[in-house]
Amino acid sequence: MKRMSRWLAGICAAVLLIGAGETVPVRAAEPAGTATAALKVETPENKVQTYRYGEAQDFVLNITNAGDVDLQSIKVSPKLKKQNEKWPFKTEYQSYQETLDFLAAGESGSVKFKFTQRDDVTDSRYQLTFDVTAEDTEGKEAVISEKSFYVNTTAKPQEEKEEQPKKQNAAEPAGDDGEDLLASAGGYDNGDVSYSGGGDSSGNGSVPRVIVTGFTTDPAEVKAGSDFTLTIHLKNTSKKTRVSNMLFELQAPTEGSDEQTSAPAFLPTSGSNSIYLDGIAAGGTADISMRLNAKSDLVQKPYGINLTMKYEDSQANQVDGEASLSIPVKQNA
Repeated sequence: MKRMSRWLAGICAAVLLIGAGETVPVRAAEPAGTATAALKVETPENKVQTYRYGEAQDFVLNITNAGDVDLQSIKVSPKLKKQNEKWPFKTEYQSYQETLDFLAAGESGSVKFKFTQRDDVTDSRYQLTFDVTAEDTEGKEAVISEKSFYVNTTAKPQEEKEEQPKKQNAAEPAGDDGEDLLASAGGYDNGDVSYSGGGDSSGNGSVPRVIVTGFTTDPAEVKAGSDFTLTIHLKNTSKKTRVSNMLFELQAPTEGSDEQTSAPAFLPTSGSNSIYLDGIAAGGTADISMRLNAKSDLVQKPYGINLTMKYEDSQANQVDGEASLSIPVKQNA
């Protein structure tokens, strides 16, 4: 009763003071909650992914806007420079950055990277580190974080002996791993490039074939008397065997009406017509390039270039191959 009486007395006093023009101190209101920006980044089902030698797989990261504000320009990129030899994948691109344009508060999205395990990686576990940044709707940087995940890797298996290829009839095309590569008559012509697959290997097993899949010139139009860069696209059609220690030689036909003016239609500007390549992985591709000069008195027509190839299989057996390219030359009127 005494407390109630005091409370009523206080109320009455306050009313009287207000009526008299006095100011009564009021308790300040609690400040509203501050909005936060946060991103949750995780792998699907929070599982550790296993990579295997020679297989390209997708690495997926699920991203959830776990804050109270909308976010835009959400960028995720692996820290390749920092990890160096600890990065278990082939670095085939300069940048692997992936971006989500917008995530409202509470929304989710995902980004995907395609990684191929390096050839020299062993059975192990690697930590992958990613930078994650995002902006608010006013374009101000709202999130800067670093996320790490683990992957398991599988070492390259010990190379198994390849089966001896079955004997083929003369009319049947010789193939490698089920691919129809060349005719027994010495190759076939696809218009601009013709090629044959080389001789027999002295070891047991099928012969790895290296073929020319096409070529480009820079500039695209080759003019008589000008320099140009010839880039040749190669493919190792074997799915099991890497080829190495590769030597290529370009031979152009001799053009000219007499001994004084006769010369190869194309001459390398460096003086050497040989190109060396360390190797091509099983099923892999590679390019070789050479700077050439087209003879100034060439007639406007296509000119052939013969490409010879020498390389070794996994048993250090030498294999020879050959391809022909047809390069159109323009002559100014």
